[in-house]
Amino acid sequence: MNQRGNLTDRFDRLPLVAKVAAGLVLVSTALWAILDPLQTTLLRGILDDEIGRRLDERAVGDRHRFHQALESHAALLRLQVRQRDVVSHLLKHHANSPEWDNPSGPVVPNVTSGLPTWLAPRSVLRAFSVPQVLAVMDRNDRLREIYVSHGSVPSQLHQLDRRILAMSDGQTLLTTLDGRPYVITSTQAVDERGDVIARLMAVSSLDRRFLQEAGGVFLRGPYVVALIGGSPPEVLASSSPAQLPEGSRFDAIERSHMVSGRSALFFDYGSSDLKATFVTLLPRSEADTLTAPIVAMDRLLRAAMAGGVALAVVLAVALSAARRRRLAHQTPATPVDAEPEAPEAGSNGRSAAEEQLDILRTLTESLGIGLIRLAVDGSRPDNTVMERLVRECRGIAVFVSALDGSGEARVVDTAGTLRRFEVTQPPGLDTGLALVHDVTSRHDTERNARASGF
Repeated sequence: MNQRGNLTDRFDRLPLVAKVAAGLVLVSTALWAILDPLQTTLLRGILDDEIGRRLDERAVGDRHRFHQALESHAALLRLQVRQRDVVSHLLKHHANSPEWDNPSGPVVPNVTSGLPTWLAPRSVLRAFSVPQVLAVMDRNDRLREIYVSHGSVPSQLHQLDRRILAMSDGQTLLTTLDGRPYVITSTQAVDERGDVIARLMAVSSLDRRFLQEAGGVFLRGPYVVALIGGSPPEVLASSSPAQLPEGSRFDAIERSHMVSGRSALFFDYGSSDLKATFVTLLPRSEADTLTAPIVAMDRLLRAAMAGGVALAVVLAVALSAARRRRLAHQTPATPVDAEPEAPEAGSNGRSAAEEQLDILRTLTESLGIGLIRLAVDGSRPDNTVMERLVRECRGIAVFVSALDGSGEARVVDTAGTLRRFEVTQPPGLDTGLALVHDVTSRHDTERNARASGF
């Protein structure tokens, strides 16, 4: 108890400015500890929502480019079967051969590395998605030639289901070969009489290479696109296997990535028996990197504003305390039990009453309060504040008349603004003086508070 009492005594002996500063530090620290995590969380939520909105916009573009890459498969074959060089090759080397239409006997397709020479030149192929495998089939849909531009030939291609051929005829088909997602397109080639002479089929694995080529220059930076399918959902393919390895559980990925496009299935891409979604992802660590400078700047600005307000309050208290000390030194102390004495002239030849009146003028000037000298032959302003009010309110009579009534004066000033004043003669003040206090702002504040329901 003694120690607590000593601390209380020491605090009581501190100057007012020190007490105010200590109180500000304690209150500011408590408010910062409570509000900073809340405001930071709210700000991060706003920024995450904005990043998510932009991710959704990007996902629409990524999906459109993926769609174009799929459609270019069918477009490439439709272009090739109309080329004279392709039809001439098929007629010369295959369709006119006696074994071409023979449905019996095993057929071993010829596998060649690289694209065929009779295909369109590289300058034309650059406008299309070059297939991983280009196959030539006879009229009975048996494989005759296989050209491999990159990767390997899926083993299931040698025993292709006729249902897949029917679903991929003239359009893209998303399906599964050897347990992996593929896009397949097939188109029949006809001669000049319109007879079917062969079938061309383009096959590409939906892997990292295909996704990166589909995204092109737009797929840069931290963004990743991926195919998600299966039950439970997992990564079938991604543009960055280092970040999203194939077979990764999607629920784990959602915890570390922002995801857009999960609701879009592949039902709008020609034909499909592959239940999968195309999504665009952004690592949450990258999102945090984007938001961290904004959050740090916001925290710095809040700290600067709080420090500025605290400093302003301390300075105001310090100035007020200094003014009170100066006034205390200027006002002579009068013992309670002393007899009243006649006014004496000060060192400058002025009476004590005149010096006290000067102090009153100083106080009213600093507080913005008008001072009126009342007289039978005509009242007059007794400080500069009152002189300004007389000019703004077109005379002094309205203030003097308020003393005989409610003590409130309502005046429309020269600017056309309705203003309210309190005119009083506080006890102990010279009866020949009146104080005029502008209370317009206080009335406006109270009116607004009532209108707001407070």
